[in-house]
Amino acid sequence: MDTILVINAGSSDLRFQIYSVEGEGRLRQRLKGQMDGIGRCPRLRASKAGGGPLANRAYPVETVPDVAAAMDITSTWLRDELHINPIAVGHRVLHGGPEHDRPVLIDHEVMARLERLTRSALFDLPHNLAPIRSILANFPAIPQVACFDAAFPRTHAAVADHSAVSPASRIPVHVIPSDEDLMIARHTLALLMKGSPRAPS
Repeated sequence: MDTILVINAGSSDLRFQIYSVEGEGRLRQRLKGQMDGIGRCPRLRASKAGGGPLANRAYPVETVPDVAAAMDITSTWLRDELHINPIAVGHRVLHGGPEHDRPVLIDHEVMARLERLTRSALFDLPHNLAPIRSILANFPAIPQVACFDAAFPRTHAAVADHSAVSPASRIPVHVIPSDEDLMIARHTLALLMKGSPRAPS
């Protein structure tokens, strides 16, 4: 079964969902979970899409000091215990600067541009990139897609774009829909089918 992993990482937690790729490119949620308390009291929680529990596991704080470690543990748990090996990974990324305002397949050039943004970035961008680095290091053959907040539909007045950032940064803040993770999975699948040598079976 082909699956897509969706990651939404913040400073103290890493949320994830697995979607299976059904016929005609339809997506079905299979499980969801999160590693919370990163660096303080880390715990992996996960459940099936229907609500059945899959994990509720505490970890020593020294084993999950940061988001990258949380991604490593989550990847290992998915692979070794659930035998899930996603064909692609989609990430929510705060912003991509002026060069990226829509989902993009991540390559070394894209990653370098995003890394440069972290020098002056606000909010969670450095934490958004940590799982990408982890997967690049451990599973370099898996395609990854960055879905920027600016790529989601805008349903508010333009005057609100900069309401939560300093005027100097000019980094827009956008309203994110409630089905954000599904939208990320859809963007990831679309770019995978368009740009990856391996299309879903």
